[in-house]
Amino acid sequence: SQIRNLTSDLEQAPEQLDKEQEAKTELQRQVTKLNAEVQQWRARFESEGIARGEELEEAKRKLPAKLTEPEEQVEAALNKCNALEKVKARLQGNVEDLMVDVERANA
Repeated sequence: SQIRNLTSDLEQAPEQLDKEQEAKTELQRQVTKLNAEVQQWRARFESEGIARGEELEEAKRKLPAKLTEPEEQVEAALNKCNALEKVKARLQGNVEDLMVDVERANA
Protein backbone atom coordinates (compact mmCIF):
# COMPACT_ATOMS: atom_id res chain seq x y z
CA SER A 1 0.00 0.00 0.00
CA GLN A 2 2.85 2.34 0.82
CA ILE A 3 4.49 1.36 -2.46
CA ARG A 4 1.27 2.15 -4.33
CA ASN A 5 1.16 5.61 -2.72
CA LEU A 6 4.79 6.26 -3.59
CA THR A 7 4.22 5.01 -7.14
CA SER A 8 1.19 7.27 -7.48
CA ASP A 9 3.18 10.21 -6.11
CA LEU A 10 6.01 9.41 -8.52
CA GLU A 11 3.60 9.27 -11.47
CA GLN A 12 2.12 12.65 -10.50
CA ALA A 13 5.53 14.22 -9.91
CA PRO A 14 6.16 15.28 -13.56
CA GLU A 15 2.70 16.85 -13.77
CA GLN A 16 3.22 18.61 -10.43
CA LEU A 17 6.67 19.75 -11.58
CA ASP A 18 5.14 21.21 -14.76
CA LYS A 19 2.54 23.10 -12.71
CA GLU A 20 5.21 24.42 -10.35
CA GLN A 21 7.40 25.50 -13.28
CA GLU A 22 4.45 27.28 -14.90
CA ALA A 23 3.69 29.04 -11.63
CA LYS A 24 7.36 29.99 -11.27
CA THR A 25 7.43 31.32 -14.85
CA GLU A 26 4.28 33.36 -14.22
CA LEU A 27 5.73 34.79 -11.02
CA GLN A 28 8.97 35.67 -12.80
CA ARG A 29 6.96 37.40 -15.53
CA GLN A 30 5.08 39.41 -12.90
CA VAL A 31 8.31 40.31 -11.10
CA THR A 32 9.85 41.47 -14.39
CA LYS A 33 6.76 43.52 -15.20
CA LEU A 34 6.72 45.09 -11.73
CA ASN A 35 10.45 45.84 -11.89
CA ALA A 36 9.92 47.60 -15.22
CA GLU A 37 7.06 49.57 -13.70
CA VAL A 38 9.23 50.52 -10.71
CA GLN A 39 11.95 51.72 -13.08
CA GLN A 40 9.43 53.83 -15.00
CA TRP A 41 8.15 55.44 -11.80
CA ARG A 42 11.69 55.99 -10.53
CA ALA A 43 12.72 57.64 -13.81
CA ARG A 44 9.60 59.78 -13.81
CA PHE A 45 10.04 60.97 -10.25
CA GLU A 46 13.77 61.54 -10.70
CA SER A 47 13.24 63.59 -13.86
CA GLU A 48 10.41 65.57 -12.26
CA GLY A 49 12.47 66.00 -9.12
CA ILE A 50 15.46 67.19 -11.12
CA ALA A 51 13.27 69.58 -13.11
CA ARG A 52 11.71 70.90 -9.90
CA GLY A 53 15.16 71.26 -8.35
CA GLU A 54 16.37 73.16 -11.40
CA GLU A 55 13.34 75.48 -11.18
CA LEU A 56 14.11 76.15 -7.54
CA GLU A 57 17.78 76.82 -8.28
CA GLU A 58 16.80 79.23 -11.06
CA ALA A 59 14.41 81.02 -8.69
CA LYS A 60 17.16 81.22 -6.07
CA ARG A 61 19.51 82.74 -8.66
CA LYS A 62 16.91 85.31 -9.76
CA LEU A 63 15.80 86.28 -6.26
CA PRO A 64 18.81 88.48 -5.39
CA ALA A 65 18.38 90.37 -8.66
CA LYS A 66 14.69 90.89 -7.91
CA LEU A 67 15.53 92.11 -4.41
CA THR A 68 18.27 94.49 -5.53
CA GLU A 69 15.96 97.06 -7.13
CA PRO A 70 13.53 97.31 -4.17
CA GLU A 71 16.48 97.48 -1.75
CA GLU A 72 17.99 100.31 -3.81
CA GLN A 73 14.64 102.11 -3.81
CA VAL A 74 14.37 101.80 -0.03
CA GLU A 75 17.93 103.08 0.38
CA ALA A 76 17.22 106.02 -1.94
CA ALA A 77 14.04 106.83 0.00
CA LEU A 78 15.95 106.74 3.30
CA ASN A 79 18.65 109.02 1.88
CA LYS A 80 15.96 111.42 0.68
CA CYS A 81 14.32 111.37 4.13
CA ASN A 82 17.66 112.11 5.78
CA ALA A 83 18.27 114.99 3.38
CA LEU A 84 14.78 116.36 4.05
CA GLU A 85 15.36 116.11 7.81
CA LYS A 86 18.53 118.18 7.40
CA VAL A 87 16.69 120.77 5.30
CA LYS A 88 13.88 120.86 7.87
CA ALA A 89 16.36 121.39 10.72
CA ARG A 90 18.13 124.16 8.75
CA LEU A 91 14.82 125.85 7.91
CA GLN A 92 13.66 125.61 11.53
CA GLY A 93 16.93 127.27 12.55
CA ASN A 94 16.31 130.01 9.98
CA VAL A 95 12.74 130.51 11.23
CA GLU A 96 13.99 130.79 14.82
CA ASP A 97 16.63 133.32 13.74
CA LEU A 98 13.97 135.30 11.86
CA MET A 99 11.66 135.21 14.92
CA VAL A 100 14.48 136.64 17.03
CA ASP A 101 15.06 139.34 14.40
CA VAL A 102 11.30 140.15 14.35
CA GLU A 103 11.18 140.37 18.14
CA ARG A 104 14.19 142.71 18.14
CA ALA A 105 12.64 144.84 15.43
CA ASN A 106 9.37 145.10 17.38
CA ALA A 107 11.11 145.86 20.65
